[in-house]
Amino acid sequence: SKNTKQIDSGYTGQKSLLADASEVSEQKYSTSIELIADGQPYDFKFSDAEWTPGFNCGYSSKTFDQVIKLGDSVSADCESTDENFRFTPNETGTYEFSIDFSGFGAPSVTIKLLSN
Repeated sequence: SKNTKQIDSGYTGQKSLLADASEVSEQKYSTSIELIADGQPYDFKFSDAEWTPGFNCGYSSKTFDQVIKLGDSVSADCESTDENFRFTPNETGTYEFSIDFSGFGAPSVTIKLLSN
């Protein structure tokens, strides 16, 4: 459906995430995933099920937005192709991944720890 985004990475040899995200508020989509903290990064991006241009959201700036830390907000570019975000959890637990289109300018992406 139009209100579903996914967190996905097509890379082999790296851990990837695939999960449906639901619209939790106007223009904001979130999904919760259990991650294992083994020192390896997870690569991900947000997209719709068809990888529609304009809904294929990776990082905006490699320098400032590629690597996400808990509590940080980074910018997404939804015309991206291979610009996967990267997140390395410090502890095993359930994490919420969100993308918010409601502000001006680029959509913002955040990760928070829900439970461990």
